[in-house]
Amino acid sequence: MFKKLSLELRLFIGVLLIATQVLMLNAQAASVASLIVLIPDEFEYQHDPRANSWVDAASEEGFRLEFMRDADFIALGAKALNYGGFIMPDQIHQKATDELIAALKKYVSQGGKLMLVYDAGALTAKGVYPNNPDISSPLTYSSRLGDLAGVDYLLHEELYKAGMIDRLVGLGPVLGVEKTFWKLQVPPGKSLPYAGPPAKNVPVDVPSIEYDRGGLTRSNADDGSKHKDDVLRVADNKRPLPSPVVASTKVYQISGYAYDAKEYKSFLTRNRGEHYGGDVLLSSPSYGVVAGLNRFGGGKVLFVNLSLSFLKGQTDGMLMHGFIRYFASTIVGLPQLASHPKGIGGLVFNWHFDNRLALDVSATQLDKQGVWEHGPYSMHFTAGPDVNYEGDGLGMDVPHNEKGQKWLRYFAQKGHQVASHGGWIHNYYGANAAEDNGAEFKQLLVLNHEAIDDVLGHQASEYSAPLGNNPQWALDWLHDYGVLGYYSAGHTGMGPTRAYGEGKTMHRSMWAFPVSPLGQYATFEEFSKFGVSDEAVNRWYAALMDFTVYNHTSRLIYAHPPGAVGYPKVMQALLERADAYADHGYFKWYTMTGLATFMNNRLQVSWQVTEGKSGLQYFSASHPISLQEQTWLLPKRVYAHPKVVQGKATVNEDALNWVVIANDVSKLLFETMKK
Repeated sequence: MFKKLSLELRLFIGVLLIATQVLMLNAQAASVASLIVLIPDEFEYQHDPRANSWVDAASEEGFRLEFMRDADFIALGAKALNYGGFIMPDQIHQKATDELIAALKKYVSQGGKLMLVYDAGALTAKGVYPNNPDISSPLTYSSRLGDLAGVDYLLHEELYKAGMIDRLVGLGPVLGVEKTFWKLQVPPGKSLPYAGPPAKNVPVDVPSIEYDRGGLTRSNADDGSKHKDDVLRVADNKRPLPSPVVASTKVYQISGYAYDAKEYKSFLTRNRGEHYGGDVLLSSPSYGVVAGLNRFGGGKVLFVNLSLSFLKGQTDGMLMHGFIRYFASTIVGLPQLASHPKGIGGLVFNWHFDNRLALDVSATQLDKQGVWEHGPYSMHFTAGPDVNYEGDGLGMDVPHNEKGQKWLRYFAQKGHQVASHGGWIHNYYGANAAEDNGAEFKQLLVLNHEAIDDVLGHQASEYSAPLGNNPQWALDWLHDYGVLGYYSAGHTGMGPTRAYGEGKTMHRSMWAFPVSPLGQYATFEEFSKFGVSDEAVNRWYAALMDFTVYNHTSRLIYAHPPGAVGYPKVMQALLERADAYADHGYFKWYTMTGLATFMNNRLQVSWQVTEGKSGLQYFSASHPISLQEQTWLLPKRVYAHPKVVQGKATVNEDALNWVVIANDVSKLLFETMKK
């Protein structure tokens, strides 16, 4: 056995995370480069998972986030405009005083930027609907914040009188055009074309937005973003850059791996005119605006009609992360600490070797195709002698398979991360491991790890579960064993994240790597079985790669070697596109271990922005050991060319940002003018 990370070290990482991320503002401490989450005066945010979800999501996306109490915000008056954008969160801030509502409207009208989420401000300070002394009586009309949102919602009176109070909140698909999805960090493949009928069974006096109306296909939101086509710099004497995949203007619906359209809860909305007054980002075919960008006076309001805190806590954090990034970067124009080394986007290719066929036959064929010369990849093996049940003899039997052991060592020598794929008997473990049988199945988990570790001569640091089955006891064991990253069927479509489940975060230093699907499918076997064309797979891989390049992020794709063998042209196109981007320094293949190590190191970065005279801003950063490869992205529409004052860093630029990449220093100071 190999040495495990100590409990003391795990606790230290957790304490360090809290100390470096959770900040509290007061009315005298202006933060010019942070998102500010408003919280009620009496709210204890420090250990509340709903508050932590905002902290974690913002941190992982690379934005500073701080909390401010209502009284301090009200006291600021016009000085609130000196801050970054404000967020009125769901669940945390259902109650709001009339004084706070008035202060928010004044702030936005004077040019402020607000992200208004779901049920924020729905109730008075006494916990009842406005102008309604008895919560059991007929309820009042619309939200007090409807004018900020640009649409009426919380339509209690109409629905109550119509005997349709059950339609106050609806459950259904969420629609948008592909271009908008990509802006909101819904990656290529995490959606399906929508061909459903127009809205039906909606009260005449409470019209909703139909799927093909209300602005989805006519919206031209002035959100400050630019088209990214043909704007990457081309290095001299290098192969041409790939032509970027152009997003479709057709209407799509958010989907999930192995599922059709996903369904989300949103309040039924009513337009204040013939159409929604702002720019529709997302909508529901039967319930109206799901997200929109509205102008109010001199400011902007991003209205999100979804319970982001709830979704994040139930293994669906994609939309919280996406809206934070859209609001912070595109609407407010805040600087961002990149989540990847040097800000270079990429893909994690996770190979699952389930059985003897995958190793004895398919590995050889893919080797001849040159696939293993690329990467590095995350390559995971089910090590036992069986696959479906004990005694079937279909497994690779790593402890007694000399040829198989040579393959594992060969992959490791190539620089790939070799690790465990679950519980010894692939299909038996995947189909039967559950929360109530850990005593039986944990031993299979242990056996698989020991077999892989014995071949490698060191402890493997990543993991994937058969059929994506990750009971909590298994995750707890993996965490204690020292695993840094694991394949996850939750939070699909996201980049690496600290996983949430049942409303709370689970492990602070172990990263979930959610799978990115192509609609309902993700593997070559599924593409073949369900008739997904090679053209569709090629477009998806290309679009997903573009998405990671232009957004400085990563996503995980996965495959089984037997399935990949039948798609040599698709694999060739994928690898050639990766090589072309990599030649120019825009793309990398990552492993779970490599990214998790970087991101745990990134958690120890402390950075802040202070404002000088005439728009000059100073960025200071420090790390206990080194800032090597830590990178800041500064929107060029907001900031001038940065100048390094102390320490060492290189300053590059991409289509949208100044890119400041730290060298091997523990402290860095750079300055720039804000336009």
